Amino acid sequence: MQNSDKTETTPCLICKNLEFGYDHALMPPLNWQVNPGECWAIAGENGCGKTTLLKTLLGFIKPIGGSFEKARDCAYIAQVSEAASTAPARIRDTVALGLETRTSFLKPFYAWRHRKEIEDALEQFELTDIRNRDISRVSVGQKQRALLAKAFVRRPQLVFLDEATSAMDPKHAKACFVHLAQIVRSQNCAVIAVSHSLSLHAESMTHILEFTEDGYQETANG
Repeated sequence: MQNSDKTETTPCLICKNLEFGYDHALMPPLNWQVNPGECWAIAGENGCGKTTLLKTLLGFIKPIGGSFEKARDCAYIAQVSEAASTAPARIRDTVALGLETRTSFLKPFYAWRHRKEIEDALEQFELTDIRNRDISRVSVGQKQRALLAKAFVRRPQLVFLDEATSAMDPKHAKACFVHLAQIVRSQNCAVIAVSHSLSLHAESMTHILEFTEDGYQETANG
């Protein structure tokens, strides 16, 4: 799936009878489609396989059966324990690293508009006041916000979030998902998020994929 204006309605993810797990399938086969402009929350009880599904879609685990196809340009924000290992760098420089996927030997330097995008991302995720602080010396919640800004400044087609706001206070977590919903609409990308605090984010999500005892239930918000 290529990123182009002519294919902006092409699905970001298609699952066909996808079975996932380790030694055996954790859930029945999944048939699922995620389109540009959609924010999906994955809901279900602990241990039902939500994170395992994400790891399968990311290529960390091989499917047990079936298949899936996803957009070429994807981003992934991990849980707090992994996000906390960020190497020393200024917040602003960390966010700017997201632009690396948009430069090449033909266009090796950031243009003025790229600098503005970085500043806009810092503002969107409420990082402007700490933009010059070392990311290794800020709170884990602030690190998560910086990693979210880094992911979205690169303009991916599909973003996977695995408890990506778990270390934030409720105010910042809710604000982040409001910003994410706005970015999804403006950039015509898609988000798939696993979160135990779904009540904080429900109004920002367009769809919910719920793991049930019998399989899955898809719900459209609004």
